Amino acid sequence: MAFTFDRWVKPEQTSWALWQFSEYEAQLNNMYWSSVALEQFAMYHVRKSPGETIKSVLKASGPNAARFDADRSVFLKNVKDMGNWKRASFIMAATGAMENYFQRAVLVALKSDPALLHGKSKAIDGVQWLKIGIDVDHSDILTAITKGSWGTRYSKLKSLFGELPDIRDNVHNLDKIRIFRNGVGHAFGRELDAKPRLLRRGTDEITALTEEKFKKWLGQISGITREFDRHLVQHHIGDFESLLYLHEYAGKTDRSKTSLRQFSKTFKSNLGKELGHSKGIQYYEDMISYYDSVV
Repeated sequence: MAFTFDRWVKPEQTSWALWQFSEYEAQLNNMYWSSVALEQFAMYHVRKSPGETIKSVLKASGPNAARFDADRSVFLKNVKDMGNWKRASFIMAATGAMENYFQRAVLVALKSDPALLHGKSKAIDGVQWLKIGIDVDHSDILTAITKGSWGTRYSKLKSLFGELPDIRDNVHNLDKIRIFRNGVGHAFGRELDAKPRLLRRGTDEITALTEEKFKKWLGQISGITREFDRHLVQHHIGDFESLLYLHEYAGKTDRSKTSLRQFSKTFKSNLGKELGHSKGIQYYEDMISYYDSVV
């Protein structure tokens, strides 16, 4: 299929930031469900052999065989707790991937569409600012959209991009995930206390996270991220990431003795290695011609 270059249209319809998020997501899913398969296999044999010791059933040997409590009831509770802890840890990783995506995608959108900050979307092409070296510090914005409650995060996102129904309608759910994640990161999987309980010696149970809720939360994180990406790509990013790559590439390349066609071919090859695919040579010729025309 031949694509026609358009500065504000991205043929793939997803940002490079989302591609990275999707890779993180696939990695998390592969690791988690592989571990579940191993756990279910082990527990099947433990339950099938009530008369044998845990070490015997699991063929536990070597220096680490003495490290776990072999009492059957304690062992089963530890496995259950580990399941909760594992799911909690993966939620923490997934929210981290989501926040990393939001920072990267919003930064790309602001660089691509700089007048967006003043309510004048697409009044300035960010490629122009790239070429003359204007680089605005957006660190305060990136902090505001990834720190604090989702109510305040959404307020900032709305001020930039307008109403975002998929996020707006899930602010409460996203904040529940955020609070849970903070409990995992700062309280070893327990709920955070408003202030330390100075006379407490014992520990609370690890906050339960069922597999059903785990899958639901992962689905919400994935769906909300993808819907937000669709909005940014369609309205503010377009094919800016490829143009940004071209800007960096052109800055390292002597084009004085190279034709447009030859430069397009080498650029197409280099970008293809990064993306794993490429579009027709005419697409890149048109992109390079557009880049050269921006002043």
